[in-house]
Amino acid sequence: MEADTRKSGDSPLTAGALARPRTFDSIVDRIEEAIMHGHLSAGDKLPSERDLATSLRVSRTSVREALRVLEGLGLVTMRRGRDNGAVILGEPENILIRLLRFHVALRHLSVAELVEFRAVVESWAAGVLARRGDETVFATLRELADKMAHEDLDKVGFRRFDTEFHLTMAREAGNELATLMLEGCRNAIQQTMLDSFVARRDWPKLRADIAQEHYTIIQAMEEGDSAKASEAVSRHINMFYQDAAGLRSM
Repeated sequence: MEADTRKSGDSPLTAGALARPRTFDSIVDRIEEAIMHGHLSAGDKLPSERDLATSLRVSRTSVREALRVLEGLGLVTMRRGRDNGAVILGEPENILIRLLRFHVALRHLSVAELVEFRAVVESWAAGVLARRGDETVFATLRELADKMAHEDLDKVGFRRFDTEFHLTMAREAGNELATLMLEGCRNAIQQTMLDSFVARRDWPKLRADIAQEHYTIIQAMEEGDSAKASEAVSRHINMFYQDAAGLRSM
């Protein structure tokens, strides 16, 4: 293993040439290292392509490729004009959304597997909220359920409020990774959900049944019964996909 020849206090971005091969992957790694060591943070502007190429002793083409990768990952934004350059985003995009959609499209992941994952994570979130007993959160969830229960709501609007209901549970449970993963899962299978809504001739009954299941979840949480709340969420998710979407239980 090569010794680290950087001097104390050196930024990983100005610590000398990259080891061969000089690929954009190595540049991305170096930028990640700079962030990990506190030399870069959200909102900071990266050095110019020319400066990065000079300090790392790589070509500007490699630097440009590395910046495109970071932009594609939703971690930096590229400014144009007088103040041009790459800036680290304070709130990066959820790249898991696109990644999981590709995995489903390529059959690397099945819809059933994502549904099973959703049931596990959201059951956990419901249990946390039941134990916490935050009336403000329950009021927010009940407001969303009321909107879902409105008989004049169309299918697209229903799906939007349904999504917000479930993501609110994950966010309020306090685990950011759970929220990111659920956003990715729901986005990857949203077409399956919408197709199932469109295909159903008994939409008014389906809408009412699903809305009632949300009220049941809220009631269990309000009662402080974490086991009941978790079971209600798991049953709600699995029943919908087994019935409306025609998926078999895992």
